[in-house]
Amino acid sequence: MQSTSIRARTAGARKAAALSSPAATHVLWAADPPDKKITITPTLPGAIPMPLGFTRTFKYLTQCINALTLSSITLLAHAEQDPNFHIYLLFGQSNMEGAAPIEAQDRITNDRVKVMGNLTCSNLGRAYGNWYTASPPLNRCWSGLGPGDYFGKTMAEGMPSTVTIGLVPAAVSGTPIELYQKSAPIGRNDADIPTQFNGGYAWLLDMAKKAQDTGVIKGIIFHQGESNTNNQEWKFKVQEIVTDLRADLAIGDVPFIAGELLYADYNACCHWHNTEINKLPGLINNSFVASAAGLPGMDTAHFTTESYRELGKRYAQIMLEKIDHSSTLPDASSSASSAAISSSAASSSLASSLTASSRSSTSASTSGNSSSGGGSTNGLLLILLGTLGLIATRKAR
Repeated sequence: MQSTSIRARTAGARKAAALSSPAATHVLWAADPPDKKITITPTLPGAIPMPLGFTRTFKYLTQCINALTLSSITLLAHAEQDPNFHIYLLFGQSNMEGAAPIEAQDRITNDRVKVMGNLTCSNLGRAYGNWYTASPPLNRCWSGLGPGDYFGKTMAEGMPSTVTIGLVPAAVSGTPIELYQKSAPIGRNDADIPTQFNGGYAWLLDMAKKAQDTGVIKGIIFHQGESNTNNQEWKFKVQEIVTDLRADLAIGDVPFIAGELLYADYNACCHWHNTEINKLPGLINNSFVASAAGLPGMDTAHFTTESYRELGKRYAQIMLEKIDHSSTLPDASSSASSAAISSSAASSSLASSLTASSRSSTSASTSGNSSSGGGSTNGLLLILLGTLGLIATRKAR
C-alpha cells in the first residue's frame, strides 16, 4: 500500500528528526493503524491530522475552515474596512435633501468629508455608489443646501485628523415616511431614485452596504414629517425603519438623531408634528432630537441657508457626544449579521480566504488591534500554510 511504502522509506529519517527536535509534532495519518504514530517536524507550527489523498485532504481543510470562530469570520467579512472612515446615514424629505440657496462659503470643502453619490449626476461629475469630496448639493443632482453639509464639516472638526467622515444621503423632497419602510407599502411613489429599487429603504440599504465595504457606520440623522403631520402612526413607522436598518446592517444601537420642523414662530405649516418627533427617544434606543428653536425659515416648510448651517451643527454636537469614539472595527456581537458567511462559500474559495486572512492580519497590526479575533485569523493562516506545506512534502516523496 502507498502508506506502507511511505513509512518504509522515511521511518528512519523521521524517527531521527523526532528524537533531535523538541518542537516535533505527532501526526496520525489516516491510513496508519490506530496505534501507529509518525513524528515529523512541520515546515510551520500548527501541524494537524492529515488524511491521505487530495480529495480527503481538501475535505479536511474544509472542516478546518468551517471551524473558525465567529470573531475570525467577522474580521474576514470586514477585511477591507478602514476603522477611521466613519459613515453616517442621512435620510428624510426636502429639509434633509436641501432646499436653500448655496452660497460661496458653503462650497469650501474639507478633504476629510466625503459623500457617496446617490444618483449618477453628470453636472456634478458623480456616479452612483462612488465616494467624492463633499460639496453641496449632497443629495441628488440639483438640490440646495441642507443640514448634512455642516453636519459633516462639524463632525470632521470634532474628530482626530486621522478620521474621515463619509455621508450617505438618501432624502427625497415631499415624500411620506412610508417610502422608507422595508415592506415598500407605497413602492417608489414616483420618487427620483435609481430605477433598480422598489422603494427608499432598498435604495438606502444598498448605499449603506456599499459604504460598509470601506468604513464603519457610526450613526444616522433624519429629518422628515411634513408629509405626515399629526399622523399618530408616524412615530411607530420611524421606529420600525430604524430597527430594520440597525438589524440589516448589523450596526447595533448606533445613535439616531431626528430633527425638529420649523417652529410656529415662523408661520410654519407643520410645527404641530414636533410633538410626535419628540416622542421618538421614548420609542427608539439611543435616539435624540436636534432642536429647531430659533431657526427661521425661508417659507412655511423650509429653513433658510443660515438655519441649515446651524441645524447641521446641532446634529453634529449631539452625535459627537453620543457616538462610540473608538476607532475599531465592529465587534463580533454587533456584526453577527455581517459575519454570516456561509460555510460553503468559505470552502469553495480557499485562495480568497487566505488573501483575506492576510489583509485582516495586516490591518489589525497597523491599527494596533490585538483582539482575540485577530489572533484567531493569524492562527488560521498558520494552520492552512502548515497544512499546505505538509501536502507539498508528501507529494515530493
